[in-house]
Amino acid sequence: MKKSRIAKIALMGASITALAATLTTSTYAWYVSNKTANVNPVAGSTASSGAGSSISLSLTGNVNDYHKTIDLADKATGLNPVVRTGATIGNTGLTTAVYKELDEAHDADSSATGYQVGPDSTTVATEGTHYYEYKFYIKADTGCTVRPTITVTNTTTKLPTQINYSGGYQKVAAANPAPTWAADTYYTYSAGTYTKQTEAPADWSTNYTSYYVARQNKVTGPVAGADFYVDATSALYMSLGKLAGNAYDAAGTVTTFSATGTASEFKKEVKTTTSYMSVIAASGDQLPTGATLATAGARQYYEEITGYELTSAAEALYVDADSFGDFTMVANTPYLLVYHLWLDGADDQCFNACAGQKFTVAFDYTVTA
Repeated sequence: MKKSRIAKIALMGASITALAATLTTSTYAWYVSNKTANVNPVAGSTASSGAGSSISLSLTGNVNDYHKTIDLADKATGLNPVVRTGATIGNTGLTTAVYKELDEAHDADSSATGYQVGPDSTTVATEGTHYYEYKFYIKADTGCTVRPTITVTNTTTKLPTQINYSGGYQKVAAANPAPTWAADTYYTYSAGTYTKQTEAPADWSTNYTSYYVARQNKVTGPVAGADFYVDATSALYMSLGKLAGNAYDAAGTVTTFSATGTASEFKKEVKTTTSYMSVIAASGDQLPTGATLATAGARQYYEEITGYELTSAAEALYVDADSFGDFTMVANTPYLLVYHLWLDGADDQCFNACAGQKFTVAFDYTVTA
């Protein structure tokens, strides 16, 4: 997928108008004759840049390698769903993130809830498979405030579908002893019609497996048995680590940074008033015919179909942070920006139908003050 990186540059022109003076001698040349003439000094200056700062981007951080537009390499491999448990960024610019796949053999027990599914004990952190990293520098020629805008666009030609196997009816499972009868809970089936039973049948104790029970539809949107689709961009998450450079090597490349910290995590819009993260979902001809959009229920659906229960760690949601808001830049100081993008396996819209989708990511930066 193509990553277009555009830095909008606002420049303020400056000019000076020369002051012209015409001097003449007196009409009475025989009375006074001027051999020289002078103009007293007049003050002038170039206009201050103010909000007209110029910003530029660099892949290397080299002092002589900044441009209005840069290109990042496309990602050749697809993302696997993972759970991220935290990240830090150090003063060498290295971001360390902990990504784990959901493990269906995790914390197995013999309780009534069955297997407890959570993050695997093994960290997986292959860039391009478990997460994407976008890393570059930004610099301004004067102190200013910059607004970033990140746009993720679903470019899948046609979104895949899957069948909603939750909900509907299922036969009463065999048990010993027979399940306790409850009115208005069990159904008979005939010629495509399920009929609720209000009284206990005479053959309940011996023939209960021929009856049915209604199952709750776990997926928000599609009815039981219907085809549905989901937009994978709804389950994508991104984080940012941002550091100010404070030293260069002999080649003019940034070598160390001024601070360390935790990389902030967010999903979609991080503020209600100003959108720094824009997600453009699939639409029109990209949508499959005869299928319904699923907007939630992936975690309950997983538990319904597999019989495994997700742990609290697997269901943890990230707190939106406003670190993607406007940020202040010091003149001629390089700032390292390290973005991570991943498909979150515990997101409530991470269904199987997320597989095989494509998207682009664009970064745009504009001087605002």
